[in-house]
Amino acid sequence: NGLNGGFMKEHNKKEILTQQIINKEIKKICIYDLISVTPVLFPALVMAFGLYISSLMEKPPIILIVFMGALLIFFVFLYIFSSLDSLKILYKTTKDKLIIVNDVLIEKKEKIDFGPTQAGVFFNKPYCLKFMSKGEYFIVKRDYYKWSSKYPLNADGVYRYSNIDDEFYLVMCNKRIIMAYSTKLFELMD
Repeated sequence: NGLNGGFMKEHNKKEILTQQIINKEIKKICIYDLISVTPVLFPALVMAFGLYISSLMEKPPIILIVFMGALLIFFVFLYIFSSLDSLKILYKTTKDKLIIVNDVLIEKKEKIDFGPTQAGVFFNKPYCLKFMSKGEYFIVKRDYYKWSSKYPLNADGVYRYSNIDDEFYLVMCNKRIIMAYSTKLFELMD
């Protein structure tokens, strides 16, 4: 069925989901996201090195300094902008400030283009789940529920295993859905 390499390990039993498991999974995802945007810093380092080299010149061209300085600022701000959301979520996770709510899936969308999320971070988001009360949740191309012995899924599996009118546990941060767990697969325990 396209579920993480072909099939689900067990269909009939729900796996136990706890706040600790949720926090651990979200922390891993945030750290991965922070690492995945570090290539943005390489051009910034090149521009900083270029500025350093031009400062050693007797009369560096002003246009070159302005251009490299502008690019350096651009790449640094791009990294900060791309990392800010993950840092906020990590902070909320460590302070146990994430909220878990129940909601019902009302719509599924495929072929969401590569582009910024609501927080501005660029990731490949091929799917979107829309919920009755809490809005849209973009499924990023990555592995989900890796901790689960029964239901580790990739993005395709999460999308395909989600059906209209299914109930979900939604993990919220600043009124935005950051993770969704199907109640068909998981049972939330305190």
